[in-house]
Amino acid sequence: MTKSPKPFVFQLAPREIAELPDPQGSGDGAELCRMMKEQLATSGDTVTLTDSQMGCLLRHMVRNGDPFHEGMYRAFTRSLFELTALHLAEDVTRSG
Repeated sequence: MTKSPKPFVFQLAPREIAELPDPQGSGDGAELCRMMKEQLATSGDTVTLTDSQMGCLLRHMVRNGDPFHEGMYRAFTRSLFELTALHLAEDVTRSG
């Protein structure tokens, strides 16, 4: 039996929520942004992503040159840094 991957849960600050761009069109980035805004309307400050949604977020964060991608980058940089630091600390603890 295969375990389901844990979801990625982000708690965004008000300024980060304000950075999320308005979704336009029907591409995967717009759909992801629409879904995140729907979650935020319900939860207030929490976004939960699956593996594939996380991949989509990362793809759109690293693209440069337009306000949509820059907004995604500004909205999630702190949360991703903290998530990465947490996993690095867990790895060090396990190996130490």
